[in-house]
Amino acid sequence: MKHITLLLILTLMLAPAWAATQKKTGEDLILPVLEIYDGDTIKTRLSLPNPLDKTSVRIYGIDTPEKPAASYAESGKLGRSKCKKEADLALKATAFMKQMFKDNGNMMLLKSYEWGKFGGRILADVYVLNIETGKQTNIADAMIDKGYAVAYFGEKKSKDWCK
Repeated sequence: MKHITLLLILTLMLAPAWAATQKKTGEDLILPVLEIYDGDTIKTRLSLPNPLDKTSVRIYGIDTPEKPAASYAESGKLGRSKCKKEADLALKATAFMKQMFKDNGNMMLLKSYEWGKFGGRILADVYVLNIETGKQTNIADAMIDKGYAVAYFGEKKSKDWCK
């Protein structure tokens, strides 16, 4: 238990410093996509020692429906979703983003990134990056175009996904 607590403290101390250092350079980051958590959050790996290397990236500029419980298909439990419509739309948004990365090699390009105010994740403009072609697709724009996201810049959430 002491080791886990120590690792958590180190993560909370080192990760913001790492992100601040990266932002100061003004460089874009190319990172692997480990997992699509939901429609606006992606799990990735940084150049830090294990287990400090895993973090999440929150896509700047959008809000997507909240995902249901992992057992939703079997149990119908909504989890963070407020209704069945939101749960179903959240699953579609996640599947759409997974397909975008699958079709393009599972790499993402981060621009204008910073350490998120809620800690534990990076906030960034995120692009699907096809390494072979160099094509960059803005995820926020694609998600909004498909109706899986709405513009969101940190103010009070205004979209009711259940309507």
